[in-house]
Amino acid sequence: MAIGLIAKIFKVFYKLISGNIKDLKPTIVAGYNSAFFDWPFILKRAEILGVDIDGLTQIFTTQGMKEKEGMLKLANEIEDYTQHVIWGFNIIDIAHSVRRAQAINSEIKSWGLKYITTYLEKEKPNRVYVEGSKISKIYLDNESYYVNPKTGNYKQIGDPGTEGLMEKYPGKFEIWPGRKIVEQYLDDDLYETMIVDDSFSQSTFLLSKLVPTTYERISTMGTATLWKIIMLAWSYENNLAIPSKDAKRAFTGGLSRLLNVGYAKNIVKFDYASLYPSIQLVYDVFPECDIMGVQKSMLKYFRNIRIKYKHLAGELKNSDPVASEMYDRKQLPIKIFINAFFGSLSAPQVFPWGDMDMGEQITCTGRQYLRQMIMWFMKRGYEPLVMDTDGVNFATPEGRDTYMYIGKGLNGLVKEGKEYFGAEADVAEYNDLFMRDEMGLDIDGIWPATINVARKNYALLTDKGKVKLTGNE
Repeated sequence: MAIGLIAKIFKVFYKLISGNIKDLKPTIVAGYNSAFFDWPFILKRAEILGVDIDGLTQIFTTQGMKEKEGMLKLANEIEDYTQHVIWGFNIIDIAHSVRRAQAINSEIKSWGLKYITTYLEKEKPNRVYVEGSKISKIYLDNESYYVNPKTGNYKQIGDPGTEGLMEKYPGKFEIWPGRKIVEQYLDDDLYETMIVDDSFSQSTFLLSKLVPTTYERISTMGTATLWKIIMLAWSYENNLAIPSKDAKRAFTGGLSRLLNVGYAKNIVKFDYASLYPSIQLVYDVFPECDIMGVQKSMLKYFRNIRIKYKHLAGELKNSDPVASEMYDRKQLPIKIFINAFFGSLSAPQVFPWGDMDMGEQITCTGRQYLRQMIMWFMKRGYEPLVMDTDGVNFATPEGRDTYMYIGKGLNGLVKEGKEYFGAEADVAEYNDLFMRDEMGLDIDGIWPATINVARKNYALLTDKGKVKLTGNE
C-alpha cells in the first residue's frame, strides 16, 4: 500500500514539475546539491516508475533532458560531475557556488545547507528538521505530533514525556499531522536554499551579464576562462587574430609571512585596494599583443566602478543597510572579474594573451609595496603580525586613536580638508604621501584581539564576541 502511494505521488510530481516548466519557462532551474543527489534521484525514480522524462522535458526542442560530463573549478582543483541539460534553460546547483567560495575562504568549514545558513546568520529560529531516514515514515504514517511553533521541535503524541503536555504548558504547543511536519521541513529547505542562493550566487549571476556565455557555464568555470571568453568575443567582432598560446613556468608569487606568533590586541588590517589590477594600471603592465589596448580600458573601467560600489557599501552600512548590501553585492562580481585578469595573464597555456614576465612583474611590485607599507607603519609604532599578498595585520600602538590628520586630497581615497583620527588618519596620510592614480590603501577591518598560530592560520575576536578563523581550525 505504501509503495503504491509513493509511486502515485511521484507520478503526480513529475507531471507537475514538467507542467510548471512548460508553462513558466523559467530561465533558471536551481537546487542545492541537486547535481549529485536530486537529479540522479529524480531520473532513477522516473526510470523505475516508467515515466517518460525525455518527453516531459521537450520544451523548446524535440530533445529532452540530457546528461553530460561537467567540470567544477574549485580554486586550484577540478572536480568532475554530471551536468543535466535542458535546451533553453540554465540548470544550476547552488552548492557549487558555496563550494567555490569555500575553496578560497577558509572561514567556511562546510558546504552543508544547515551549516551555511547558520554561517550567514540567517537561520530560522523555528526551523523544522526531519532525518532523511524518517521522512517517508512520518509522512506515510501521518501520526499526530506536539509541535513547538517557536522552536520547530516536535514529539509524537504518546511518546514518553508527552503526557498532559497541553495542560502543563497551555498555548505553547500545537498538534500537527506527520504530513504537515514533512511539508514544513521541505518549505524550510526551500527557504534556506533561496537564502544561500541570494548570498552566494548573485556574483556569478552578475558575472554572466558581463561575460558572453551562459550562467550555467559561468557557475562552474575557472576565473582565467572569463577573460579568455570576453577577449575571444572582442577579437571576433573586430576581425583580430588570436595570439598563440605559450608555456607556463613557475615564478615567485605574493608575499606571505607570519611575523609574530601568539596573542595580540587592538588589531587593524591595512590592505591595498585591488592591488594587482591597480599595479597593472599605474605601471601599464599589459601584453603587447593586445594591439587595441582593450584589456587596459576594461580593467580601468571595472576597477573604478568596483571601488565606487565598495565605498558606497561602507558609507551606507549604518544609515541604509539595504542599499549597503546591494552595493556590496554589486562590487563582488566586479572584484572577482578584475582580480581574475592576473590569473589569466599568468596562465599563457590557457589565455592566449598571457605573459609570464608580466605576471612576475606584478607580483614583484606587489611585494615591494607590502614591504614599504610595513616599514612606514612600523615607524609609527604599529607592530606587523601577519602579511599576505595585499594586506597586513598590525597591532595598533596605545593612544594612537587621538592622532589627527587633515586630508590633502592627493589620492582618490582621501578627502581634502577632512579630519581623520587614529588608524584612519595614518592611512589617509600614507595615501597622500605615497599613493597616486589607482593605487590606494584601505582599512579592511578592526578587531579587539587575535591569536596568530601559523602563516595563514589565525583567529580574530570580533566586536560581537565571536571568533573569526582564518586557515585551519
